[in-house]
Amino acid sequence: MSNWSTTTDESKKRWEINADFWDERMGEHSNRFHREIIRPSTEILLDAKSGEKVIDIACGNGNFSQRLVDLGATVTAFD
Repeated sequence: MSNWSTTTDESKKRWEINADFWDERMGEHSNRFHREIIRPSTEILLDAKSGEKVIDIACGNGNFSQRLVDLGATVTAFD
């Protein structure tokens, strides 16, 4: 059984292998599916307003986090 440090290191290595692939698929402004299906409903549900704080967990390359910032939220994001 691996310890926490080993598990974290393995996770980092796996993410580094997949990061470029994921970034290419999502692009700077997200992919079409995310922009047209996921984003609109999520924005309605969050109803993020200027000055609100949002935590974006599993943010991928952060393009939706940036969208929330553009809507006025203060965002803490991590993947």
